[in-house]
Amino acid sequence: MKKNLLVLLSFLLISHGWAQVKPMEPPAATKLKRSIEVGRVQEGDDKNLTVYPNPSTGIVNLSLTGFNGKRTTLSVVNVIGTVVYQEILPTVDGRVNKSIDLSKQANGLYYIKLDAEDYSEIRKIVLK
Repeated sequence: MKKNLLVLLSFLLISHGWAQVKPMEPPAATKLKRSIEVGRVQEGDDKNLTVYPNPSTGIVNLSLTGFNGKRTTLSVVNVIGTVVYQEILPTVDGRVNKSIDLSKQANGLYYIKLDAEDYSEIRKIVLK
């Protein structure tokens, strides 16, 4: 009787797939990275923000491309979230080069945030 029960149980496990070993899935970070790369390729996004020099002694240069006709907000935020500089660029056409003087700010880590109608990006900048 026990032998028949074991055979029946084994048959049920195998037939329903409970005893089958599933292939290892890639880590979640790999999945996220792949989906981001695919999203960028599909969007055809040619917007670009370049921040230099980094680290900086106070004068930070920005180069914006691909924001044609878009109202763009430029903000600099410290690590506790206080906005230390903000400017609205009404219509950005072609390539725009902008210099920001942050020499009166304390040394440390800041974030440069760029917001447009369909685009948002944050870059780190270190003042020393």
